[in-house]
Amino acid sequence: MASLMEELVLVLNDEAAVYETLTQISSEKTQYIIDGNISKMQDATAKEQDLVNVVNKLERKREDVVKDIGIVLGRDMDGLTINSIVQMLGRQPSEQKKLSEVHFRLKEALEAMNKVNELNKVLLKQAMELLEFDIQLMQSLKKAPETANYNKNAYNTGEVLPNSGFDAKQ
Repeated sequence: MASLMEELVLVLNDEAAVYETLTQISSEKTQYIIDGNISKMQDATAKEQDLVNVVNKLERKREDVVKDIGIVLGRDMDGLTINSIVQMLGRQPSEQKKLSEVHFRLKEALEAMNKVNELNKVLLKQAMELLEFDIQLMQSLKKAPETANYNKNAYNTGEVLPNSGFDAKQ
């Protein structure tokens, strides 16, 4: 049982480390979103995908360890959580402390990652809205109104206003 607990602590530590790295990459993506740096965003997203694959493997390993712990304890895996395992370790305070600490670290890493991802979500939404506004503006400029110029017979000459874009340098 002690080796299963050690293995569980190791897996949770590895998961927390990966989530902390994912949080760091997501924080970098925040700046890339602000800067509009698409190539860096793509690179960061590729790194994230690799780490998500690592997390998936660690999750499967964690599930297997928890399942083995459930078998040793004679418990059903469905009701077996990290919190319940921590509570069961009341007679083993050092194991209980290790598991509790790593569980807390993992929860903090997940919360931090969630905050950064929510910020990125808001920034991306704003960027998309701004892009949509720019597209609509450009389309409306292409549909320039005709001038009210008339010839000597009182017919509209139908001249179109010149298409001028926005000069950001002004």
